[in-house]
Amino acid sequence: MPDRFFVLGVDGRGKDFTLAEDALSVHGVVLGSTGSGKTGFLVVLMEEALINRVPVVGLDVKGDLSNLGLSPGAMQSGDPRAELFAGSKVDVYTPGYVGGRPVALLGFPRSLEEASNVAGDLAGFLLAGSGLQVDRNFGLKRLLEKLMLYMVENSLGWEDLPSLLLSPPVRQVDGVDVDSIVPWRKRREASVRLASFIGSPAFGRWLRGEPLDFDRMAGEPGAYIFYLPHLSQEERETFIAFFLKRLYAWMLRQGASSGLRLLLVFDEVYGYLPPYPRGSLAKESLLSLIKQGRAFGVSVFLSTQNPYDIDYRALGNARLWVIGRLQTLNDRKRVLEGVREASPLSINAERLGDVLASLKPREFIVYDAVKGSLDIVRTRDTYSRLAGPLTLEQVLGKIRTARTETQVSTPVKDNLLLLPPQVEGVEEYFIRGQKHSEIIKELERRGLKVKSIVSAYYEPVLVVEAKLSFTGSRGSLHVTRLVELAHLAEKPSFLEASSLGLKIGELESLPLDSSPTPGYRFMAPSLPLDEKSIERILERFSDELGKTSYRLYECVETGEISDPLEDLASFVERQTYILASKKRRGKQKNELDRIIAAIKREYEAIGKLEAQLSDLKREALIDSLGKVITGRTSHLPRKIASMIKKMRSIEKKIKEKEEKIARLKEEAKRHLEEAQARPTVRETYMKPSQVQVHAKMLLWVPAVEVEAEKNGGTAMLKINAYNLPEI
Repeated sequence: MPDRFFVLGVDGRGKDFTLAEDALSVHGVVLGSTGSGKTGFLVVLMEEALINRVPVVGLDVKGDLSNLGLSPGAMQSGDPRAELFAGSKVDVYTPGYVGGRPVALLGFPRSLEEASNVAGDLAGFLLAGSGLQVDRNFGLKRLLEKLMLYMVENSLGWEDLPSLLLSPPVRQVDGVDVDSIVPWRKRREASVRLASFIGSPAFGRWLRGEPLDFDRMAGEPGAYIFYLPHLSQEERETFIAFFLKRLYAWMLRQGASSGLRLLLVFDEVYGYLPPYPRGSLAKESLLSLIKQGRAFGVSVFLSTQNPYDIDYRALGNARLWVIGRLQTLNDRKRVLEGVREASPLSINAERLGDVLASLKPREFIVYDAVKGSLDIVRTRDTYSRLAGPLTLEQVLGKIRTARTETQVSTPVKDNLLLLPPQVEGVEEYFIRGQKHSEIIKELERRGLKVKSIVSAYYEPVLVVEAKLSFTGSRGSLHVTRLVELAHLAEKPSFLEASSLGLKIGELESLPLDSSPTPGYRFMAPSLPLDEKSIERILERFSDELGKTSYRLYECVETGEISDPLEDLASFVERQTYILASKKRRGKQKNELDRIIAAIKREYEAIGKLEAQLSDLKREALIDSLGKVITGRTSHLPRKIASMIKKMRSIEKKIKEKEEKIARLKEEAKRHLEEAQARPTVRETYMKPSQVQVHAKMLLWVPAVEVEAEKNGGTAMLKINAYNLPEI
């Protein structure tokens, strides 16, 4: 390749001032107050880079560098360098603005290798976008990186990240338990913030556009300018930090280079590289580029008005100083100190100070610390038309390169939640949903041609229970109902089966988890899930049950009322014993009373054993879920095995009791035949004298909406996603 040289202006003798490529391969700093001509110098530098086919990337904080993208102004005819510039490529991007030329920063990684390369930077961007300080949340950042790898392995997307963060599928990060590195309360707060960011329009702006592809930029020499004034200060800082991290990572993958591979121009670096001890999101990445860039062929040029705006480590690594007019004596002193520190030669500070004070607009002292040369230069006229800081409308209307079509990622739907809303005072469980691939496979096995799964989400169902007592009846009636919280009308409906086919009788056998299945979002309840809202539902449930009459049985001879759960045959049998006992006398009466009392005791014992068995099953479920939630699963199999042993022992005792009751009934049969007792039983309807209600659990039921071909057309089907009922 022929030698490349950069014509920046004329020196004090009126001759062209040129710099060879090696002089620009070191980093540079451009200093000067407003009106000194800093922007003009940077534009000339970028024009010369284009003429020499050096890829140049510009971070345009104020809107000045984007003048390079305007139609060229007047040029001298026959100037070959101007003609080379006129044929060069200039692309101006508008990050975060989809009406221009946006940049897709948040394209989801397509492979584990890609995810490993970008996970850290993406995690930092997500934290910053969610309003969380990256430097104070290292553990959270590492957990997000781990979750991104899991998401790639399981074909998940950004919308799944908040729920995964709330209940991570990984137990350790860097050998440390998740709960130790990021406690649950902190994960809950972060997941809410993250869900809010991912579900917002602001997040969608970073999904659309062209990818940040430094391979393409370095391979297609041109100018790539990123216009940033339209962004908020927080968005600018977040974008620049992400941009510099990706550039640094790309640079390290390229290997060493003796030539100039890429030129980075950062106009107005104030606030992004503050002096020690202050920091910024971009500072460490920018310092890393400056410290190591030369070895990799990446040169960084920074500009600012005040030399005190820049960290001394950056100034110390700058080998090309371009100094324009400075307003204050202190600024000039700071520059003189920096030049003396960078120079291998002795500098006449007093003389240099006088020169600095006498500089006119567009005049600069150019000091090459490598060679020890110092020149006074007046920049040449720019080939670009300088119109001052450009507005977004000017950039959109006057960019001279053709706008390319943007790549569009599907935006997050706004009618579903990324996280389940927080519930107060009720245990919360999730029915395990099937994976999307399994659902499609099963439906196609049944002969249904699935075009796509349009949506997958959980619906909230509140399980409520009541205990009813009746005057004159010994026992109580337990009632369980389902309330579909996503479909509440003015008055809640208390159902025995939900619209998704969930039945009360299935509750004990459902595959329940403490966290949602990845790949599912959440349908919003029709009311807040706070204690007051749930209490209002329970009050209405109690009112409805209290106004309902229930069928019981009454014995005319004894006046007794059946137990609420007692069927007619059992009630008749019990009343028959009582009547027979009244008709027997002496020894026969005592014998029958003994048998009846024994049967009663055995029934009562069975009731207690069944209650113990039910409590043990509930304890096993809750204990298992609790240990899964907290990650303390090392003793889980042993504990469950012990509970199963106890349950089997109770079941054996119940069976023995039932066999004993059968033998006692055979003994009583002879007495009943001799007494010829025949009770008169009639139906009676009673309202409960007491109603006790409570919310048993909030159950999230998985559902999918499937677009499929059916009966020669296309149909949208909604089915539950845990047992896939027949369609």
